[in-house]
Amino acid sequence: LAEAHEDVAVLEGDARSTAFLQDQQIGSVDYLMAMTGEDEVNLLVSLFGRKMGVPHTFTLLHRPGYAELYGELGVEGTVEAYDLVTRAIVEAMVPRGLVRSEPLPGTGYLLLEWRLPEQMAAPRLLAELPLPHGVLLLAVARGGQSLPPAPRLRLDGGERLIAACPSRELQSLTACLTSALPEA
Repeated sequence: LAEAHEDVAVLEGDARSTAFLQDQQIGSVDYLMAMTGEDEVNLLVSLFGRKMGVPHTFTLLHRPGYAELYGELGVEGTVEAYDLVTRAIVEAMVPRGLVRSEPLPGTGYLLLEWRLPEQMAAPRLLAELPLPHGVLLLAVARGGQSLPPAPRLRLDGGERLIAACPSRELQSLTACLTSALPEA
């Protein structure tokens, strides 16, 4: 991780030790991610980080259902190990179509990711998609990049559309994308 990103530091030591965290000047970082194999250690490290002034703490959860509690304790973000496994399985099994959708609390919208078929019948421009009312296209994920939606952007096979969709329009959007972007 540290080799791939020059602005990322990976610390090796006992993160449960406040002395170690202080020696590493953990309070000067912007983000702290606790990713050990133990929930208790991840929570403790995140809480120490918050106490030492880290503004954004994230942790990996191994026990399902604890995300809300961690949020109440001040951990900004969590990801459950089961979610990661489930997402990996879904992505492997879904060659095209809806990969995931998450509710955007209090909005009536879903944040969703749609994978285009690997081999499309014909390339399409983003402006040619007849999107249902209220659907907001947020980005096109292409080769590790996130491209802003632009009417003249050409869609290629295997790309992903990231959109905010009114919950009531999910079926309409699915039908629209399936018919507008057929597989070759």
